[in-house]
Amino acid sequence: MMDERLTRGQKLCVVLMDIALLAELTFCIWKSSQHQMDMVETFLMMYVPALLVTVVGFRLIIRRLGRRAGQDASGARSRTVQPLPREVSL
Repeated sequence: MMDERLTRGQKLCVVLMDIALLAELTFCIWKSSQHQMDMVETFLMMYVPALLVTVVGFRLIIRRLGRRAGQDASGARSRTVQPLPREVSL
């Protein structure tokens, strides 16, 4: 991966992903604690798919936000004003 800084939108997306993962973790622990006999099985069956969907989904969004910012920057570069030619002294 290239050494690039995250845009403001990408940073917000990372924070939202962290919050979503913590909420999923909390919910899955609470729900699996209701099934004492097969707590680990219930937790893994609930958390792993939710984790994968959340991480993959947010990574796609972060990547898309990065591309959009890159296109905006490249579009801005193509519209730069060319310097005026220097005057020729005779």
